[in-house]
Amino acid sequence: MTVDQLEELKALWFAFFPGTDLWGITSEQWKEMGWQGTDPSTDFRGGGFISLENLLFFAMIYLMSRNQQLLLPSILQSAFRIFADNYPSVPSLHRG
Repeated sequence: MTVDQLEELKALWFAFFPGTDLWGITSEQWKEMGWQGTDPSTDFRGGGFISLENLLFFAMIYLMSRNQQLLLPSILQSAFRIFADNYPSVPSLHRG
């Protein structure tokens, strides 16, 4: 994982949980966002890191709206569930 990718993961964290410190790039906190485990970089197998860039873009655009803190986590978690339901052969998505 490159330094830029680490920074993008951190930016994604703060888009979801503004004002909440991230304990580390490997942390139980990532599960709160819907990642499979404590290291979100392992969930990018099929989509590659372009999927991280897409998530970050969506999060940053959404943060410009009025209710970003209330809706962003539930919207992205719903998107993950919809994708997982339609593409069950993709093992890297959290189905919880």
